[in-house]
Amino acid sequence: MACSITNGREWQCKEQTGGIVAVYFANFGELTGLTVTDGAIASGLDTAVGGGKATLYKFALPKDTANLSDVLNVSTENGTVEAEQTLEITLHKLQAADRNKIRLIATGRPHVIVEDRNGNNLLLGFQRGVDVTSATAQTGTAGTDLSGYTISMVGKEKEQAPYITQALSEATIVTS
Repeated sequence: MACSITNGREWQCKEQTGGIVAVYFANFGELTGLTVTDGAIASGLDTAVGGGKATLYKFALPKDTANLSDVLNVSTENGTVEAEQTLEITLHKLQAADRNKIRLIATGRPHVIVEDRNGNNLLLGFQRGVDVTSATAQTGTAGTDLSGYTISMVGKEKEQAPYITQALSEATIVTS
């Protein structure tokens, strides 16, 4: 692997906006047919393990309630690099069905696709899945406090999250 810088980056216009629109969960191993080329996945959602389309479980998120950080941790002493993908989401409304879904997510190690407000789709846990580190149900105290769930997840991968450039609609999307 060459470690030489091969190009630069021009100044970018201020046209981005922060935030996450939705997250899509896939059972671990279902996205094994995907290939990353230059940090992006251009195909494979329509040919999942078992010959059918990949199944993605969509969780639409309230505005301004989710955050993704994808940190490249480097150890000069050890000569190692690891990407740590941290996702925090909030779901409004306490309900038994959501409690059960969260429990399933927490006991597995799913792949997670994050759809941001700029139209980017990033795949967390591509090779190793993500782990739920905490899932909190809370009633709130005051009338305007959160009555719902806060879920934190972490993925540790060799590379930072690849972008998915293929339309997510080419997979089977389950919303309820």
